[in-house]
Amino acid sequence: NEKLAWDAVIMLVVLYSAIIVPVQVGFPEIQLGAVARTIAIISDVLFFVDVVHNFLVGYYPDDDENIVRDRRLIAKRYLASWFLPDLRHFVAKVEDALDLDAVLARLTRLIGQVLLVTHIFSCFWHLIGFTTEDEGHTWMIDADVRYKSVSERYVYSFYWVVATRIGTVKLQPVPENSV
Repeated sequence: NEKLAWDAVIMLVVLYSAIIVPVQVGFPEIQLGAVARTIAIISDVLFFVDVVHNFLVGYYPDDDENIVRDRRLIAKRYLASWFLPDLRHFVAKVEDALDLDAVLARLTRLIGQVLLVTHIFSCFWHLIGFTTEDEGHTWMIDADVRYKSVSERYVYSFYWVVATRIGTVKLQPVPENSV
């Protein structure tokens, strides 16, 4: 199976990167040899090809044996799964290649990380309100957002997490359940 072989190659590249990149970051005085630099370039090319590949190759949904070939559904699935980590990898590579100002690059990465953590916390905050409904009193019901669209509930959850982090806003909703 070609997909299995491709995934195995990408797994090896990820494993190699997981070992080498921390060494490069933690020990900046170590200079890579020609072979290691060549492997790094090949890895970058393979990661790029994998991103394109993930937008083009169908998948088998968990509950069905028929392959999904609809490009829109494939893209939606990829965007909701590995696209952000892949994109973050490429942004770091572009920053290095363009030799962007170190402070600007660090600030950009920091903002990206804060947004990612805020996104994760927003999803968990939504999950708490959504899954504890049978206990009766949840923040989603109090805020009258339980039956709004997913995007509206996400924005509300995102706002709550940001306001909590800043700590200057009188927060509504407040936790109402035992979770």
